[in-house]
Amino acid sequence: MGTRLDTDERRQQLLDLGLELFDRHSYESLSIEAIASEAGISKGLLYHYFPGKRAFYVAVVESAAAMLLERAAAASEAADQLPDATPLERMVAGVDAYLDFAETYADSFVLRAKDEEVQPILQSVRRHFIDRHLEEGGNPLGAVGLIAFAEAVSLEWLDAPEAQKREDILALIVRVAAPALMP
Repeated sequence: MGTRLDTDERRQQLLDLGLELFDRHSYESLSIEAIASEAGISKGLLYHYFPGKRAFYVAVVESAAAMLLERAAAASEAADQLPDATPLERMVAGVDAYLDFAETYADSFVLRAKDEEVQPILQSVRRHFIDRHLEEGGNPLGAVGLIAFAEAVSLEWLDAPEAQKREDILALIVRVAAPALMP
């Protein structure tokens, strides 16, 4: 049983490294040899965990998506602990966590991926955020629009972060989304 945990931990270390590597390098420019070298392991051991570079990349995106959802949920739950927490406070905390993740991994930000194997992963992240908004009493079409708006604004901001302060982006997303939370 202890060996299984070691295997899971090692796999997660490789996924974390993959997120860093894909943040610094394009998918095309990163070879399986370079990934193994950065990890300090043999190429064969990397193949033990992932059948190839493509599978590794998809697993990295899945891991990043899970990390994003965990961070947003933890931030919303922390806001829930405040006395008289409002849906707006939970939303601000969640959007702030989303922007923090996007800023940390700006070059590889998970929502930038365009390939068909990754799109279902991204759709599940969007669906999660839409469902979360609906739990707060939002309108279904409004929720889809708000998620698309937040994604588009954050991607534009990441492309030119000097043009707008992070706190202004947060305020803009919240200002647009807040009316949808009002009864």
